[in-house]
Amino acid sequence: MNRTRPLTASSVRSTRISADPLHTALDCAEEAPELTETFYTSTDALLGIRSPWERLAGDSSAMVQSTPEWTLGWWKEFGGGPNRRLNVLGWWEGDRMVGLAPLYMGRSRLAGVGLQRRLRLIGSGGSTSEVFGFSDDYGISDFLDILAAPGYEKTIAERMAARMNENPENVDYLQLLHVREEQFASSVLFPELARAGLSPRRHVSDQCPYIDLEPHAAVDAFIASRTSRSARRRLRQSQSGHAGGLPFEVERIRGQRRLDEAFGHLVELHQQRWNRVGFPGIFDDPRFSRFILPLLHEMERMGRFMGFLARAPDGHVLAVRFGFAYQGRIYDFLTGFDDAHPMSRNRPGYALLMAMIEQAMEQGMHRIELLRGTEEYKFDFTDTCRRNVYIEVFTPSGRKRAALNRVVNGVSCMARAASRERRLVRVHLSNARFAGLVSYGEQRVQSLRTRMNGDAKCVSTELPPALALSEI
Repeated sequence: MNRTRPLTASSVRSTRISADPLHTALDCAEEAPELTETFYTSTDALLGIRSPWERLAGDSSAMVQSTPEWTLGWWKEFGGGPNRRLNVLGWWEGDRMVGLAPLYMGRSRLAGVGLQRRLRLIGSGGSTSEVFGFSDDYGISDFLDILAAPGYEKTIAERMAARMNENPENVDYLQLLHVREEQFASSVLFPELARAGLSPRRHVSDQCPYIDLEPHAAVDAFIASRTSRSARRRLRQSQSGHAGGLPFEVERIRGQRRLDEAFGHLVELHQQRWNRVGFPGIFDDPRFSRFILPLLHEMERMGRFMGFLARAPDGHVLAVRFGFAYQGRIYDFLTGFDDAHPMSRNRPGYALLMAMIEQAMEQGMHRIELLRGTEEYKFDFTDTCRRNVYIEVFTPSGRKRAALNRVVNGVSCMARAASRERRLVRVHLSNARFAGLVSYGEQRVQSLRTRMNGDAKCVSTELPPALALSEI
């Protein structure tokens, strides 16, 4: 994936555009830059722009899920198929890339008749079928976005809005999943889509807890800042250097051979734990292993991998934790632990997260992203969250086909729900044969109660007025 390949005329096409002169006069006090707008419709074409893409991701303070490594790896395993094609849009000023919309087009067809065409961010939508399963989001890319270099945000947003109004690709709508509320797509593009008369919709999809390390000079200060006495006690007991010592060994994972060994342990621990409680686990889909292991290797080669392992005195692996370090943040991405082992009461998973925090502080990182979800343990470490949002905007022609779009999306949602329930039933039956149907029913009732009660513990951080999500 590192090799640059030649671009072909069939995979790249460009046009010249100019930025809005009023915006330039107000915000830049310079002549509007002339940009080249380029489409990329093949993997080879995207490999050819990998270096400028990497620079743009750094300039725009992108999340790790918007890097070429993540995006290209995801497309290789979860993209493709007869009903999907790349539809990536890039903007250049001279030889500098200043904007990138990493999109793909999905089509719903029945008996050869086109029913719907939509654009989505690469990294969202893991269904094997785009016909009626396209809304089945696999959920492995927590934070996705459109990239814009500093000073070009409004210009890129205006170009995106104009394309949705002009609709040269004849799509029905643009669907942006797993977008952080403070990132470009929500804070800049969404208002521009509204100004263009496209009536976009935006909804909260997830709470995303994070640990802010900036106020704390050392781990002890971080622990002391936690308001819960019991949380402080648990965190101190999980420190590698606490007075009593840990009853297990915490190892830093270094090198690709050690990474491969740890990955095998993580998969086994992760699947055992989730299958035991009646869920298929993320590795139930073999595509995930094919996606994540090469990505881990690439991140390790680039110095962005951070992993830890907890081992009992007899050599038994108790827990494994993998994260990525990128642009001042650690992404706490994958974990597995043996919750049936007697030493699980010593919280080896906590110890590994504490080791990650200690390492992050040593490296001058400012934040630990705990990703989507409001699991109880996260709130021993933090009380603060950001939110992920889902943005949807229909084109003028898409609005004319509103009834058909509602039917397609409704069937898609039903197909998604049916697929999820089939997988859950399969796991419960494998655990307890026909008695598993009872445990399945109990699990679904509990899940419904949890959703109705909401996430009371998660407190969203205060946002500037420009980012307030009044539409939600």
